[in-house]
Amino acid sequence: MELKHIIENKKELIRFKKSTVKRFVNGINQVPLKVLQIENKSLPMDEEEVLYRTIIGNTYNWLDNHGDVHLGGCFAKSINENVPFILADHKADVTAKIGKAFKTLELELSWEQLGIDKEGTTESLVSDVEIIKALNPSIFHQYKNNMINQHSVGMQYVTIDLAINDTYDKEGFANWGKYLPLLGNEKDADECGYFWIVKEAKLFEISAVLQGSNTLTGVLDNNTTDEAQIEKIYNKFGDINKFYEFCNSTLKAEPNVITQIEETQPKKNFYKHLIKK
Repeated sequence: MELKHIIENKKELIRFKKSTVKRFVNGINQVPLKVLQIENKSLPMDEEEVLYRTIIGNTYNWLDNHGDVHLGGCFAKSINENVPFILADHKADVTAKIGKAFKTLELELSWEQLGIDKEGTTESLVSDVEIIKALNPSIFHQYKNNMINQHSVGMQYVTIDLAINDTYDKEGFANWGKYLPLLGNEKDADECGYFWIVKEAKLFEISAVLQGSNTLTGVLDNNTTDEAQIEKIYNKFGDINKFYEFCNSTLKAEPNVITQIEETQPKKNFYKHLIKK
């Protein structure tokens, strides 16, 4: 789309964008995001029928393939008012539910943590979720085996503006100078010549998708590191005596065997040995 056409029709284009509910899919997966393993100690332990994950629904200051750049705090009002649905593939029906969110927030992360070669930080929309096997066994299996690494939001624009590399639009050009340096993919925006600034939006749902238009939307914590699981098990018991009772029962060993293992190995290795049993 030519920059002149965008400038001449800016008000109409904004009105059209604000009138639609967006579901961001079919992105170009420029950054295949793996599980980041930023440990979230508040996640409960996984259970046989329920997994606990921290997922990224959207990352801010990143140009997506809809030409949008979400700014920090854009979903703050919405997430304080509503709990987003957790769905598969943006299907707006009851059978599309794969779990539920129990905590959603905007979290500051470094670009390095997100796999981007840029100094500084941005924010991501993250949600602690329960993935429930009974709702969708296939999705449950994929999360359990780290096969899902893209998510996407269903949302509606509230306040948006234009940033454009053209002095004919003074306001748009001022936005261009202000926001372009903040982007993690500044080069892509520079090649495009413009982007839409999303200052506020309503969040309806977060979906697991094959490819999102915002590629920095992976799994922030897959809740499977040995250290995280060991610490959660230990904390669950509250005191060392109850923990030892559990260990003895699990290993079907004599108390002195447990003591010998602990004396000959660092504490975490001892716990790890027990968990693997």
